Order: sequence, then structure tokens, then C-alpha cells
Amino acid sequence: MSKTTEQLYTFDPKTAAKLLSLMSSRLRLGILQRVILQEWDVNALASDLKISQSGLSQHLSMLRETKLVTTRRSAQQVIYSSDSAAVVSMLETLAGLGLMSREASSVARREIQPRKRRIRSKAA
Repeated sequence: MSKTTEQLYTFDPKTAAKLLSLMSSRLRLGILQRVILQEWDVNALASDLKISQSGLSQHLSMLRETKLVTTRRSAQQVIYSSDSAAVVSMLETLAGLGLMSREASSVARREIQPRKRRIRSKAA
């Protein structure tokens, strides 16, 4: 194997295994597909994914620990997003394998830029 080929596949196996483990969840992939495109608050994201807020929070906590998603506060809400190159790369890889719609993959390939905000309005 040439030195160039060896360099292309140099990575930390422990980190790679953790990333692949996190991405092995259908729900976490759904979260990442959404937060890479725009910002979401927990309520809107839970509603869109049809999961309880507490269940979603457990998954978001794992993604936050590994820095695959980031948070910011907006008043009393926590807003989630991602600008992770690892997430974009994994979504592109899944699309390249035919495991994701082309529409989603073309959006995932975009340059990281400000996202639209998706915040659920509070009922009066």
C-alpha cells in the first residue's frame, strides 16, 4: 500500500467507532438530518420526529457530548443545530451509497451557513 493511500485512511479507531455507534440509531440520524439544515428547538424537533421530549433529550445529550450538535439559548428555549463536518461527510457518504434521498444529500453538501430557525410558537 502506498504512503498516500495509508494517509487517506488514517483515523482514530476509538473515535470512529463512537461516531458510527451514534449514527447507528435511526432516530439520531433523523435528528442530524434536521439540525444540519436549520435550527430547531426541542419541542418542534420532538413533534417533527414524533417522539417524547424526554426521549429526544436523551439522544440530543449523546450528540451534544460528542459535539455533533451545538446549542444556544433563546429566551427560555434551547436551540439545536450542527455545523459538524463529520455529520455532513457521513450524510454525503450515506447518500453516495444510495441510503439517503438525493435531495437531502444535495442540501447536506452545501457550505455551512446560517440556517433558518425552526422554533415552535407558544400557545397564548
